[in-house]
Amino acid sequence: MSQKLKQVEAYQEAEEALLPVDLPTWQKMQYKAFHKWCNIQLRPRNMTIGPTLEGAFKDGYRLYHLLELLSKKTVPGKLASPKSRIQMVGNLGLSFKFLQTEKIRLENIGVEDVVDEKLKLIMGLVWTLILRYQIQKSVTGAGGAGGASSGTGAGESGKGRRGGAGDGGVKQFLLDWCKCIAHYRDVSVTNLTTSFQDGMAFNAMIHLHNPDLVDYDSLNKGDKLRNLNQAFDILEKEFGVHKIIDAKDMVEADPDEKTVIMYLSSCIVAFDEYVRQKKSSATDPSQSIAYGPGTEVASTFEPSAFTIEARDRQGTVSYTHLTLPTIL
Repeated sequence: MSQKLKQVEAYQEAEEALLPVDLPTWQKMQYKAFHKWCNIQLRPRNMTIGPTLEGAFKDGYRLYHLLELLSKKTVPGKLASPKSRIQMVGNLGLSFKFLQTEKIRLENIGVEDVVDEKLKLIMGLVWTLILRYQIQKSVTGAGGAGGASSGTGAGESGKGRRGGAGDGGVKQFLLDWCKCIAHYRDVSVTNLTTSFQDGMAFNAMIHLHNPDLVDYDSLNKGDKLRNLNQAFDILEKEFGVHKIIDAKDMVEADPDEKTVIMYLSSCIVAFDEYVRQKKSSATDPSQSIAYGPGTEVASTFEPSAFTIEARDRQGTVSYTHLTLPTIL
């Protein structure tokens, strides 16, 4: 076993030890993904949400900063140094009031529920933030859905119901987007759970955008862990998609739909940015010229040297010096 794999497994074991013991398998996957997502969002302020998701927002401090980072706005009011329950409730009240101004509808959850660490309701709150500030914004430009609501949310996500009521348009958008990989071998995206369990769909997406990154013909549909780990590593390294999913969680049970939606929406945003950068760095033929002796006195009996000066669409200049061999 490689040193990297040992480190990954040690980290996963430590992460598993912090999970609530009564969570079903699919919800453990969701819990870990939500926990990682919150930490990723808080990085710009050198903050983490702590070891557990249920206690992360208890004092109102982290939720306040999370909302400022997500919305890119200032949450009105001054945070108190939370030494009592009343101060915690007051801090959370600032965030809940801000959510109202953002037109984010919260149902079945209040500040007292957060202070009391009611996990199911807190996961529903986190899902609302993910849906509003990441997923729906990522698909709006392509005709995605709008409007977020928080109900019993993540905690009510049983089999066949893991999408929730507020994200039907998002799910349809993602399913439609996946039609671009329908022609790949062993890829059939009919849902946002088991269709991604063998890793073939993720690898197909990578291959579609850069065939040099994946030897798709060598992939074996039955080697699920390898396929998933390969895709997650490439997506993180080459496209900047944070690894919020553990491959083993994808294969041990039916994947959680909300978690797959989170990850897939991040992939789509990353692919869009990849394509945009590729287009902006592509050479503009109308702004490219060739000059030198080889373009002025051409002869088949002597080498022809010339220079190509190319400009991309951002105006960046590159030079290529060529010498064509003698033709006899």
